[in-house]
Amino acid sequence: MVQLIGGEPTLHPALPSLVRHALRQGLEVEIFSNLTHVTPHLWELFAQSGTQLATSYYSDKAWEHEAVTRRHGSYARTKRNVIEAISRSIPLRVGLIDVRAGQRVEQARAELTALGVTNIGTD
Repeated sequence: MVQLIGGEPTLHPALPSLVRHALRQGLEVEIFSNLTHVTPHLWELFAQSGTQLATSYYSDKAWEHEAVTRRHGSYARTKRNVIEAISRSIPLRVGLIDVRAGQRVEQARAELTALGVTNIGTD
């Protein structure tokens, strides 16, 4: 397996050709993304057999998620794209990243589970 990770791989212009090359070599591909910049063309790429997604998640509350990412709107975009990946049956791995005292990690786990995410870890 090859993992494509940041900066942010969805912004790299060669991502589609890198994924296709790895798949042609018989490798599985995991794209580790914040899932905030996913175009319709990328959804087609991610849906290819042998491809999976991974992302980080911080809270079930936008203000707390965005306090970690320092990006306004990142919670809504990430959550929307988690839902999209699940609806398209694209394998998805989510890491709950616990970095703040009192962070709503367990509530985020419950939210992800309710959305249909089955592969959830904690760091």
